[in-house]
Amino acid sequence: MRRQAWLGRIVTLIFYAALIGVPVWFYFTYMSDTVNQLLETYGAVKVRGAEMQSQYESFTEMFKQFQSRMMGGGATSTEQ
Repeated sequence: MRRQAWLGRIVTLIFYAALIGVPVWFYFTYMSDTVNQLLETYGAVKVRGAEMQSQYESFTEMFKQFQSRMMGGGATSTEQ
């Protein structure tokens, strides 16, 4: 009975080691490159979004200036 308990512990230990080790092995074998590419793409999209935000802000500023000039805020007209 004692030998059977010892073997049961070893089998349980191997089972839990496999339960933890197999997903880690799978990640490093198959998923690591894909996840790295995904993170790089996310970083590029984030930078591009910041550039677009900057362009949008400059466009809104330009539109406000145009609107103020059209409403008589500083434009000069030449009448003959």
